[in-house]
Amino acid sequence: MREIVRYTTAALLATVAACMISSGAAALSAYERGYTGLPQEVRDSVEKARNACSERREDGGEYQRQLGDWAGIQIVDLNGDKSNDIVVDYSEVCGGRMTEAVCSNRSCGFEIYKQIGNGKWRKIFDEDLYSYHLVIDGERESNRFQLLIATIWAGDPRCDPDQKKHYDSGQACNLFVTYKNGKWKWQKIK
Repeated sequence: MREIVRYTTAALLATVAACMISSGAAALSAYERGYTGLPQEVRDSVEKARNACSERREDGGEYQRQLGDWAGIQIVDLNGDKSNDIVVDYSEVCGGRMTEAVCSNRSCGFEIYKQIGNGKWRKIFDEDLYSYHLVIDGERESNRFQLLIATIWAGDPRCDPDQKKHYDSGQACNLFVTYKNGKWKWQKIK
């Protein structure tokens, strides 16, 4: 009986290690392909934003070269299918918020692209957020998306605003945003 338990434990550990290695390889493959391996739509949008920031800074792109190509871009797995889904945070593509370049005085663009095949992505999330917290699971190798805590304008219907009240652009609400079965669910934090 003991030998079977040892063998089962050893087999279990070997299986877990193999899964960790394979999931780590899948999560890293987008990075291994490099920035030029990202979809053209993503690169074009990010480069347009970075050019606008460079013009505002009047630095000829020097600051951006110091930041690197991956600034504001993150690879996650939205639904556990081991895909390389792409998050683009326009508040960070230039190293921070740049009002009149990539952000308004209140919000910045935040996009998520779902990988739908080998080398193919589709934009499935495109919002202007005041701020956010992206929650990824604790397993470094999986990069599994858990939820987004988003802050948006309080007058947005997803904030369930009081119809008798006026909301100026400085008022906000916080929401839990989850992704399940190909749909986004927004739930106001009360």
